[in-house]
Amino acid sequence: MRRLQLLSVALLALAGCSGGGDGDGGTVNPPTPTIGIQLSPASATVNQGASTTTTVTLTRGGNYTGTVNLTATTPSGVSVAFNPAALASGSTASTATITVGSGTTTGGAVVITASGSGVTSATSTFTLSITPQAITVSAGSPTLSVVQGASGTIPLTITRAGGYTGAVTVAATGLPTGVTAAPVTIASGSTTGTMTVAVGATAAVTATAVPITLTASGTGVSNQTATVNLSITAAATPAFSLTASNASTSITVGQSATSTITVTRTGGFTDAVALAVSGAPSGMTATFNPTSVATGATTSTLTIATTASVVPGTYNLTVTGSGTGVSNQTTGITVTVAAAPGITIAAGAPTLSVVQGASGTIAVTITRTGGYTDAVTVTATGLPTGVTAAPVTIASGATTGTMTVAVGATAAVTATAVPITLTATGTGVSNQTATVNLSITAATPAQSYTLSASAASLQQGGTGTSTVTITRSGGFAGTVNLAVSGLPSGVTASFNPAAATGNSSTLTFTATSGATTGAFTATITGTATGLANVTTTVAGTVTASGGGSGNVTIRFCDPSEYPLWVAYRSGTSGTWTRATAGSNQSYSFSISGVGGMAWVKPDGSNGYAVTVHYGSATELTNLGTAECANNPAATKTLSGTFAGLSGPLQAGQVSVGGAFAQTSAGATAFNLTKVADGSTDLLAYRATTTIAGTSVSIVPDKGIIRRGVNYANGSTIPVLDFNSSEAFVPASAQVTVTNPSGGILTVISSVQTANGTFGGFAFGDLTGTSSGPRTIYGLPSSLTQPGDFHLVQATSTVTVGNIPVSSRSVTVFNRNIANKSLTLGPDLSVSGTGLVTIATTPYARLKVDGTWQADYGDWLYGTFSQSVSSVNRSWLISASRAYFAGASTYSVEMPDFSGVSGFDTNWGLRAGTSVSFGAIAYSAGGATATTEDLMVKTAAIYGTRTP
Repeated sequence: MRRLQLLSVALLALAGCSGGGDGDGGTVNPPTPTIGIQLSPASATVNQGASTTTTVTLTRGGNYTGTVNLTATTPSGVSVAFNPAALASGSTASTATITVGSGTTTGGAVVITASGSGVTSATSTFTLSITPQAITVSAGSPTLSVVQGASGTIPLTITRAGGYTGAVTVAATGLPTGVTAAPVTIASGSTTGTMTVAVGATAAVTATAVPITLTASGTGVSNQTATVNLSITAAATPAFSLTASNASTSITVGQSATSTITVTRTGGFTDAVALAVSGAPSGMTATFNPTSVATGATTSTLTIATTASVVPGTYNLTVTGSGTGVSNQTTGITVTVAAAPGITIAAGAPTLSVVQGASGTIAVTITRTGGYTDAVTVTATGLPTGVTAAPVTIASGATTGTMTVAVGATAAVTATAVPITLTATGTGVSNQTATVNLSITAATPAQSYTLSASAASLQQGGTGTSTVTITRSGGFAGTVNLAVSGLPSGVTASFNPAAATGNSSTLTFTATSGATTGAFTATITGTATGLANVTTTVAGTVTASGGGSGNVTIRFCDPSEYPLWVAYRSGTSGTWTRATAGSNQSYSFSISGVGGMAWVKPDGSNGYAVTVHYGSATELTNLGTAECANNPAATKTLSGTFAGLSGPLQAGQVSVGGAFAQTSAGATAFNLTKVADGSTDLLAYRATTTIAGTSVSIVPDKGIIRRGVNYANGSTIPVLDFNSSEAFVPASAQVTVTNPSGGILTVISSVQTANGTFGGFAFGDLTGTSSGPRTIYGLPSSLTQPGDFHLVQATSTVTVGNIPVSSRSVTVFNRNIANKSLTLGPDLSVSGTGLVTIATTPYARLKVDGTWQADYGDWLYGTFSQSVSSVNRSWLISASRAYFAGASTYSVEMPDFSGVSGFDTNWGLRAGTSVSFGAIAYSAGGATATTEDLMVKTAAIYGTRTP
């Protein structure tokens, strides 16, 4: 194992100094004083008569501390005031107020100068733009027709710009002789007016319309004009004219207004005048009463009504009058429609979940429209029984409030969310509603905990352990003090920790050399402040000292994997004999030629796992040696983080000393448990998952390998940064698979190093069906070492209803990744339906019969598992070809251990309950170690059966 020696390098800084006293010292020149200024902002656009500010920031250099005075050079009509105008020592900022005169129209550069005694002045320029005040004028109608001796009206609209707010006077020029029009003043804050045009009786009739100019003028703004074409008709001709009493009106959406339409008859015209209106938008109606002004009558009332669909804005309506023998006449009405007062309501979230006996809040937001300012009250209806919610009043000027929903302790838990209605009401506006879906969840249960313990096995003069699991509920996080009672003679026990603040404690049993042997049941009692005592039982077995001797030895290294019972049989028939543990949990016995060995381990706190191997003495010895290699006693826990990940489908994967971890979407931290102790390798990848329909592939784009690492237990691995220089780009190659036979074909690649790392990495197409070339990934050849192997595995899986029923795979091992062509073997052939029930008492026993196939001629495994009343039971039975002495058939069965000392039939499968089974055969060509080009073929069938 290599070690990295770190060398420290000391850096020495030498400084020389010279001093006076002998007159030979050098001359030190003081720094040159300087000043500078900066403006923020450095430009602005300002209306005439308005002002803006900028902050003047002073910088001093060369130790300058004198007073700095600020002055400004400005365009005509612009002034600048500073606060302060003089910056004393220590002051660095002043506010400059730039004011534009009411008559100033041209901006430009405002140069601000900073000056002080003994220092060069500094300047900075502020760019000033000026928006001039302006107005525009428009007439409601481009034409006006008036009979001699009558009058007409022109609706006027003024638009102000540049901040102008003054009154505007509109005067008419270009009027024909005999025609007058008094100027109209539109006050500040108003935008409309009406000009009356009076045509004298002697005014000349116009052959063509005469353009008259409407000139709008105001203080400080340029005059603006509009043109109306005036037509004067002869009074002698029967005619009439129209005027509106309310030529400019404002209406709130949903309301109405009236205007009196007056008919003035001239030229002897006396007939009725029919009235019509045009220009009304959608949602606005205009009706007359009466619709025709009869002979002798002069007026009709025009009612303008609006609905909620009218878009707020200004509309010009034209009233047209028609009569027999006379020309139609018009007059205009300007209608400004304002939005109706109203409210809307919105809840902060569409759902609310509250626990029984607790309260929740709903954030409520009110939006007011149409100038509405009154208070709004919000109430809740549709509340389930036992739920209350007090009304909330949102005051004038406020927009938000909070409603508290109180759920009683007896309120029913909701299976589905209950919609409750929030209703907002206000004076003079329509009620508005919003919906919140209320879910009521069960109250948190009272604090409590339960205890469970795994079974333990120990030998006379030895120790054994049990894991005590503390399952907490109701938020309980207190200390649980543990004690044990009911131990057999010669057995003592201790907890670590005895005062548990976490979720587990290790119970260690110690037996004297004369301790009573056999099974025992002890009671574990937990005590916690404020809670009732809790008990559970722990099953233990004390075996006689010994361990036996022979040519086959099994050793169990992981205390959590210590067996409850071990047995062996020499030959293919005869009696099974219980083996007793020797030192360091080792079991030795003699096998002549071929035989079998079996053991039972606890599976969690309430389950059992039985393993049976049939093989030659050499094969059984290898399996016994592998037990500690697969489940070592000394393991480590490590943590770390990935860097350089991006996107929800990109994750990091890492393997150290046989332990593997990967991050979920968006996470960077990881934890590794059961890391093999000692020097090993670290291998990590950054991979992206791509999902396209039913196809899923995992593709790595960066990797990191660290050789010979030995991180301390509980330490943090240095950050694995996939964007760093130690990261590499994975190598890739193509694999073509033949004979997939319609199954779901997957091709994956992984890597194992010579120094204890097997990653569990699975890269490639995980759900594909095509037998075309697939891309695989691994280490570049420059990074591999002797003993490293890439493994490429192709698997075809047949499913029925998404449940696998059979599979075939081929795996090839090579140091360097390269293009491959792989051929899958045939389906696994077994007798009958693949599973035979041997017996149902005292426990259910099954077997798998079949004929050895050339592609799978080394080993056959049978797996059987079931769960009954929360107790998990599993059996693994394996048999080698050597065990059957070269026979062409095999029969792999669960033995009957009921007569073997110490065997508990409760460890066996239960009859009458479904068993999940698998039959798996494989061949590695007789190889016992991984070598270059090693190929392993496997086939399996799966199913369920009730014995």
